[in-house]
Amino acid sequence: MIYADLHVHTNHSDGVCEIKDVLENAFRNGIKTIAITDHDTTNHYDEIYREGERLGLNIVKGVEMSCYDFDVYKKSM
Repeated sequence: MIYADLHVHTNHSDGVCEIKDVLENAFRNGIKTIAITDHDTTNHYDEIYREGERLGLNIVKGVEMSCYDFDVYKKSM
């Protein structure tokens, strides 16, 4: 069975762990596929791919986008 975690944050947004620590923890716990989905940034994906390759992990590129609607005349859902 392949285990995956598709919603993980690092200290590049609101997570507390560094990329290396997140990926090593995933590897130790049998996670084969992981998506780092930090808020509003993909600037650190070179490091994520490098560390993922070192550990033999499948990396899914992701991002959690912040969306804002400042139109005061639009009804909220």
